[in-house]
Amino acid sequence: MIIIEFEAFSILSHTKVNDFVNFLEKGKIIGTICKKCGKKYFPSVTDCRKCLSNQFEWVELDNKGKLETFTMISVPPSRVQDYIPPSYNFNHYLIGIIKTNEGFRVMGWIRGLKLEDIEIGMDMKCKPLIFNRRGRKRVTIELIPLK
Repeated sequence: MIIIEFEAFSILSHTKVNDFVNFLEKGKIIGTICKKCGKKYFPSVTDCRKCLSNQFEWVELDNKGKLETFTMISVPPSRVQDYIPPSYNFNHYLIGIIKTNEGFRVMGWIRGLKLEDIEIGMDMKCKPLIFNRRGRKRVTIELIPLK
């Protein structure tokens, strides 16, 4: 799941990923593809882990894909609690990873399903979720079943 906290980034890194956050705030999910080796990244990175290039192409995703894996978290780590969206239960929540139609893997909070209703391979969509917690703006991703 995406937890955007720029205090941990340098100014250079912040400026390189600023477009990624701007796209999320506009409701768009954007991945990057290394121009040198073709490796796909979500969320975006500043340097390719495969070939070390810093040249990337932005790709807007259609936000749809299939659930690859999921888990239920019963006791969230204390440092994650500020990032749990307000509409989610702090004691039991689901997170998952979908593989988008473009081949990107996107992790997010699963909304609208109980544990017993989830199936690997089910069709889902991902969408940005923006909320405030303790006076700070948070940007994360939700995974929603397609019905």
